[in-house]
Amino acid sequence: MLFVFPGETQTPFWMKNTPLSLDLIFIRKNSVVDIIANAVPFSESLLFPLASYDLVLEVINGTAQKAGFSRGQPVTYSFDVEKLRKD
Repeated sequence: MLFVFPGETQTPFWMKNTPLSLDLIFIRKNSVVDIIANAVPFSESLLFPLASYDLVLEVINGTAQKAGFSRGQPVTYSFDVEKLRKD
């Protein structure tokens, strides 16, 4: 799932009501700024990224490592993310 924010934020995430473990990939200005891997299902603990972000990509746990995501890595999209911010 992709979360698109109207601007930069550093709001924490949690896993309440989420029945499976996820990796959260935090992105700002087309670059990975943090990765929280293997988030615990149903946890109400707040997950704080190390830096502000404007997109969060949630994927099944282990996917971030398998796909080779790392902090500082550039991210490209095949859609207009700015249009999503306006809608």
